[in-house]
Amino acid sequence: ADKFLTTVYNVKMGKMPELIAEVRRAIKINNQIKSPASYNGYVKIWAGSHPQLVTISNLKAGFKELDSEFNPQGTKFKDAYIKEFGQEQWDKRNKLLPEITESVEIYTSKLRKDLSTPR
Repeated sequence: ADKFLTTVYNVKMGKMPELIAEVRRAIKINNQIKSPASYNGYVKIWAGSHPQLVTISNLKAGFKELDSEFNPQGTKFKDAYIKEFGQEQWDKRNKLLPEITESVEIYTSKLRKDLSTPR
């Protein structure tokens, strides 16, 4: 993909295990439903600062994937998640980010080959 979404989660102290556990659940479900979504995740913890989780999402279909109407998977993710982990965990998932993060920063990027150094 030549378009990307970078999300930086500034996590409250002591809450990183909850976020990582949720990310693992999401990866498991995406693998089960053979989602075309592609993510890279990085955990950054610097001495004296708040921990961060950074995810980079490859937008294979371009920026239209950011549109709220774009949903090629329908309810497959939600249905599989509830089947695997239960409705209570799904409800918890939907409230999780505001409870465990200080802030979330989101950046869109586009690869510009004309400005990149060839390898």
